[in-house]
Amino acid sequence: MNKNIRLYSFSFVFALILWLYLKFNLTYNVEISIPIDVEVGKNQALSENLPEEIDVVVSGKGWDLLNLMISKEDNFTIDLSDVKSDTKINTREVLSDRMDIPSNISLVSVQPETISISFEKVSKKYVKVINNVKLELADDYEIIGEPQILPDSVLITGASSIINNIKFLPTQYKLIKDVKGNITETVSIKDTLSNLIKVEPTMVSVSFNVDLLAEKEFEELSIQVENLPEDREVLLIPPSVKLSLRGGVNELAKINTGDVKVIVQYTEIENDSLGYVVPEVILPVKASIINLSPEKLQYIIKKK
Repeated sequence: MNKNIRLYSFSFVFALILWLYLKFNLTYNVEISIPIDVEVGKNQALSENLPEEIDVVVSGKGWDLLNLMISKEDNFTIDLSDVKSDTKINTREVLSDRMDIPSNISLVSVQPETISISFEKVSKKYVKVINNVKLELADDYEIIGEPQILPDSVLITGASSIINNIKFLPTQYKLIKDVKGNITETVSIKDTLSNLIKVEPTMVSVSFNVDLLAEKEFEELSIQVENLPEDREVLLIPPSVKLSLRGGVNELAKINTGDVKVIVQYTEIENDSLGYVVPEVILPVKASIINLSPEKLQYIIKKK
């Protein structure tokens, strides 16, 4: 029984080797995509985007194609640092030299066959960074305020016609789940024009203030009338309001009744045509107003 198994195994392996040998002696067409990497000098700026990769079709026997695939370069580097004016690059010629294609392999097609290179005056400017990091918070948590981005702007360098049209750059998208506290993430700048512009720095940090959600109430907050003329007196009805806030537990713990300002501008009373005004609430921390009672105030203006 064991002898038969060994015999079957040997036969299978021999048949497989023979099959591979025959298959690899056949002629095939193979498509290879080679990423393009562009190197420019300090005082050079490309005015048009270049293709991200070159698609090459080669023909030859399987063994030869396998050796070519193993030995091919990972990137097709175009060094433009010594190029002084606009030019065109014949990709077929350059690839034939660069890949060292043997005589028994034929180069069927190259796309694109030529790459046009055009330069422009170099410009630099700072642009804002837009956050694209998203949080999924754990239950009963919330983000306090806006995320902080450091640095909040980056220096971009490139052709004037391109730089002038860029107003901001976003970060790469990233989703962070089940967040239960303050968090800082380092992310890269999303650059879709890597061949055309240089970005410094390429990484930024995004910080979120995350706190446990809480509510806090303030009873009988007095209301101030601002910019009141010296010869006038205003009686507000009612003279105080009740306020309910929702926010982070640590933020709400910082404030007391005396820290919350409720104001009405005298000019609003003077220009009112409805018979009531809406007070403005000024908070020393980031929090949401979930209830203000009453929302509207009546008033009586008196001369002193």
